[in-house]
Amino acid sequence: MRPNGAVDEMCMQSKEVWTGTTYAVAAAMLQVGLEDEAFKTMKGVIDTTYTTHGYMFQTPEAWLANGSFRSCSYMRPLSVWAVQWAYDNAQKQLATDEFDQELEAKMKANIQAVKK
Repeated sequence: MRPNGAVDEMCMQSKEVWTGTTYAVAAAMLQVGLEDEAFKTMKGVIDTTYTTHGYMFQTPEAWLANGSFRSCSYMRPLSVWAVQWAYDNAQKQLATDEFDQELEAKMKANIQAVKK
């Protein structure tokens, strides 16, 4: 993005949405306690991947706003499993620390929002 909010069109990569990189960033957000931001970030990718474009099990490395894509069935989107790992470890941390019902409820609500 440019400072004015426009899409940067200087090169191919700056115009693309990178699926796997987005999942990796969301996993990192979970690890530092940014649950809302992580699930909102993933929701955009999930909605586009499965609802808008219907890529299903052919998730590409990247796509453009017009729906064109490159590297179908690319491996980097498997970084979605890093999100699962980060979430599982956050749950373990909750179990070992003093129980935090508010945080657990927030995480469960975020998961339900992504499932919708």
